[in-house]
Amino acid sequence: MDACTSSLGLLGGESLLVLGLGDSGLAMARWCVAEGAAAVAVWDSRDSAPQDAQLAAELPQVQRQRGAQPALPPQCTRVLKSPGLAPQDARIAEVLGAGLPVQGELGLFAQALAHLKREWRYEPAVLAITGTNGKTTTTALTGQLCEADGRRVAVAGNIGPTLLDTLRAALLAEGPRPQAELALAPDEPPAPAATEPAGSEPIAAPASPGEDGVSIEQLDEMLDTHALPIDPPPPRAPQFEALPQVWVLELSSFQLDGLGSGEEGFEPTAATVLNLSQDHLDWHGDMAAYAAAKAGVFGQRALMVVNRDDPLVEALVPQAPPPPLGARGKPLKATVKSVARWTWDRYTGCGRCHRGVMQLDKDLPLIERQRLAAARTHDVRHKATESKVRAACRLLQQKGEALTQAAIGRVAGLTRQTVATYKHVLEEVLKPVAVAILGGASGKADDVKHGAHQVTAAPQGAGVPGAASVSLELFPAGPGVVPVLDG
Repeated sequence: MDACTSSLGLLGGESLLVLGLGDSGLAMARWCVAEGAAAVAVWDSRDSAPQDAQLAAELPQVQRQRGAQPALPPQCTRVLKSPGLAPQDARIAEVLGAGLPVQGELGLFAQALAHLKREWRYEPAVLAITGTNGKTTTTALTGQLCEADGRRVAVAGNIGPTLLDTLRAALLAEGPRPQAELALAPDEPPAPAATEPAGSEPIAAPASPGEDGVSIEQLDEMLDTHALPIDPPPPRAPQFEALPQVWVLELSSFQLDGLGSGEEGFEPTAATVLNLSQDHLDWHGDMAAYAAAKAGVFGQRALMVVNRDDPLVEALVPQAPPPPLGARGKPLKATVKSVARWTWDRYTGCGRCHRGVMQLDKDLPLIERQRLAAARTHDVRHKATESKVRAACRLLQQKGEALTQAAIGRVAGLTRQTVATYKHVLEEVLKPVAVAILGGASGKADDVKHGAHQVTAAPQGAGVPGAASVSLELFPAGPGVVPVLDG
């Protein structure tokens, strides 16, 4: 498989324009030719670009453009921009505004990985590293750690070599697409395919001995006559000899700028932004654009490794969803110590909380488990406060004092503002109560025990003729219920 042979066929028949002839531009030109592009043109404003000689020697079929501005080749389908060219560069503004898809080296690399995953079942770990300072050191160290773990590792990107050159070399070393292997035990020959005579009925699995009157002899005869229908085992994942098991990539903000994500976009396994400080602002325009470009390293599903000591990096972490609303429509103040101190300080995600037992799905993220625990705490505290208000109202009623917010708060140990949110308790306490009239068989006074209260019944004939009656507070009367009082 040489440079002019299509390895994956990703660009078959396309006409492409490469902007910039540096290392990335040359790598993209090589990739386009290898992937079967019909026509490739490379533009660089310099009369003598660093890679001119190599391009002419390796890829003579590629058109070389010079001059102040590039020109789209006939029937151009895609524009490939080198990372060194800023999107605001006036020289390429017309080409970029032509409405054609615009990609960079990282975009082509991500497209190739998505294709290999879909067609070859090649799913390596991809570790992406970016930041203002320390990228190269961290990338090299990460690659060495992965190698020490016994993995086949490729370190590429801004650290060198280029992404596409490294991937293309691995594909050339791998050779043809590997075939999936059957999941057979070692030294186990493949099972012969079950065959049936033409026109015969489908073969059912024989019954167990003794089932439905089938004897051992009959079962043996059935097995000798027909082969059992055996489903083939699921295929094993292909075994790759040259393609890396782990990709460790150093990526610059130039490479990440405008990068898409999703099915054909860049989706690393894990990624990190080491730090952020003012750099390349002439290229990006401002810090917001610079930080947004760096944030592209995470894709949509990557495990985020975040430097929390850097507030700019911390700001890249997606915000948690808004807190849920309580029963009265107010936000649950999960971070307020009076509501959920134990939730955040003592709850670690296990099934047991500081107060009581709470069974939670351990597969949920920790923040979601904490949210659920905070909601429970809010509910428990709400009910406890409601009980305090109700008890204070009863005590004030017994003393004959007025049920004011200030008095209730003083007795319950709550603020007046807190008491004001429990008006429904005051309404319940002030409702009239129903009184039960109990009938008695004798005329003498009896001690009637109801719960913890003992009431002496009136003698027969008092109130209702021929009946004994007692006044017992049983439950708050509903609307329209008139209290019945014993005379």
